[in-house]
Amino acid sequence: MENSHPPISTSPQKKRLLSLDVLRGITVVGMILVNNSGGKLSYDSLQHSAWNGLTLCDLVFPFFLFIMGVSTYIALSKFHFQASGSVVRKVLKRTLVILCIGWAIHWFHFICDGDFFPFAHLRLTGVLPRIALCYCVVSFVALYVNHKYIGWIIGCLIAGYAVLLCIGNGYAPDDTNLLAIIDRNVLGADHLYHKSPIDPEGLTSTLSAIAHTLIGFCCGKIILAKEALEQKTLKLFVAGFILMACGFVLTEALPLNKRIWSPTFVLVTCGLAAMLQSVLIYFIDMKEKGMSKGEFNSVAQANGGLDNMVNWDGKDKDLLALIKYIAADDKLEKVLENPQVIKTPVVRNGKQSTLGYLPDVWKNWN
Repeated sequence: MENSHPPISTSPQKKRLLSLDVLRGITVVGMILVNNSGGKLSYDSLQHSAWNGLTLCDLVFPFFLFIMGVSTYIALSKFHFQASGSVVRKVLKRTLVILCIGWAIHWFHFICDGDFFPFAHLRLTGVLPRIALCYCVVSFVALYVNHKYIGWIIGCLIAGYAVLLCIGNGYAPDDTNLLAIIDRNVLGADHLYHKSPIDPEGLTSTLSAIAHTLIGFCCGKIILAKEALEQKTLKLFVAGFILMACGFVLTEALPLNKRIWSPTFVLVTCGLAAMLQSVLIYFIDMKEKGMSKGEFNSVAQANGGLDNMVNWDGKDKDLLALIKYIAADDKLEKVLENPQVIKTPVVRNGKQSTLGYLPDVWKNWN
């Protein structure tokens, strides 16, 4: 049935978003696949781009950051984005735990080689440290900054980072790259990635990754908005398409590059993630929200009866004629068996409900 979440549910933030869990699962499967694909002997699409470019393998980490942005919005919405002491402590504790796990993994590699105290050359950057930093910054932005300015913050971060790449030889895969110079001076060469001059999770490029996570946060806002689910799904898909299109348009000036987390890489991968998330919402969340017979009767009563719930202008004229002239006792069952004849979206808010797209009515609901 193509009915939607009510625009204002009793506690929408307490419900798991199944489609987000599915996207997270798909990303985990992708991570396992690319990390166990045979290295240099695997398919090109299962290897990271050597420098500029985009492969299937390159989508895994940005999808994780996008999901984390969405999840951060959902998690903090439970606390109404109020920066209480307990919330701040939770954010800091989670950040520290993720950082420590990341550093412990690097430490374990040295232990396996017999170096039990590698603190002088332990890598401080990496996948988990970047996740921790992005989560911490985005959480504090969400708690302390008016959300209407988050779009401006994203724009400034992406634009500023693009300027930094242009003036700082940012696409050079060597030691002359300004990103590498800044990382070396701030963290020290011994604490960076050693397999290439450019640390793919360097401190400087984390600025772009923060913008990436903030885009996910904004998509979370769309998903939890007090609107019909069909409308939110469409908005999310369109937003994702615009991001992706803008990213590809700008690739002539700023090529896609995961290792420096280029602005176009942010736009394209966030756009792809948002579109995939919207498709999953349509096929998972929207389809599972059918109404029981009791709920159906409640909606029918609120909208003037069963006949007012049927879209009499639908394409299946034979079915509509059957429903129109069938015995009253059988009409309800026939409509429930054929939910495609019901006007959509069906939007519920407690005892209130509407049929069709009526945003002017929804915004007046409390």
